[in-house]
Amino acid sequence: MYAQKGFTLIEIMVAIGIVSILTAVAVPAYRSHMQKSALTLAEASLQDALQHYGALEAYHPASGNLADLVLKGVLRKIPNDPWTAKQPVISGVEEADDWFYTNDGSSLVLRALSGKGKEIRMASLGLPSGA
Repeated sequence: MYAQKGFTLIEIMVAIGIVSILTAVAVPAYRSHMQKSALTLAEASLQDALQHYGALEAYHPASGNLADLVLKGVLRKIPNDPWTAKQPVISGVEEADDWFYTNDGSSLVLRALSGKGKEIRMASLGLPSGA
């Protein structure tokens, strides 16, 4: 009799089926986790930039235009909201529409327009004079 070497076709097909099922479950979970991580990092970066802007100017911008933070140099570029980003950012200013920002003079509110992130509230240092 011959000694059996290798695997049968059934064993290989079962192994491929198991790997396929694991991949089908793992990939969407991984993508979702990466999007949430990117959103958390973007929120932290924007919050830090707003605080830095307030420390430099002794007030927070009233316009809600995050491009002002890039122009002032407190933010290198506006981060993508991973749920609304359609194309890669070129200068960082294109992503200004991904974020919602308000300043009523007493509190700042920042959140992603996609609504997937949490709303970040901070105390405001006030509005610029004339706003």
